[in-house]
Amino acid sequence: KTLYTCWPIEEFSKLFAVLLFPATRRFLKKGEKQATITAVACACGFQALENIGYWNDFPTFDIFLLRANPAHLVFSGLWGRGLGRLMSGKTDFKGFAWYFIGASLLHSAWNYFASFHAFLFVILAFSVSYAGFYFIVGKGVKNK
Repeated sequence: KTLYTCWPIEEFSKLFAVLLFPATRRFLKKGEKQATITAVACACGFQALENIGYWNDFPTFDIFLLRANPAHLVFSGLWGRGLGRLMSGKTDFKGFAWYFIGASLLHSAWNYFASFHAFLFVILAFSVSYAGFYFIVGKGVKNK
């Protein structure tokens, strides 16, 4: 179930929130850095809302933090970088779609392993978090 419901609801809702306001869209056109930061900021708000629900399911604080926090920041940073490239003319819609689909599939895999395979989830959590922050988000923030 989580593989089919996660990305259309969560990733599209974060993308919609970023694109909702004209001032935000103008800001995104400045480049990858601005779009990446905007997407990550949107993810912070989204995860805060989602974590309210997780608090009931995962009452221990360590599981609660590991479950959602790194995932939303990394995956939104990924499609945010693609959105910045699209808005600044560095790529076309197809290029952005690859960023978005990649983020969505990784998010679905994150949820699947978090729900059913605890050992593999721990490996995935650290790998995705490290790779995401270093390669995806870090490179997007460094660009002008």
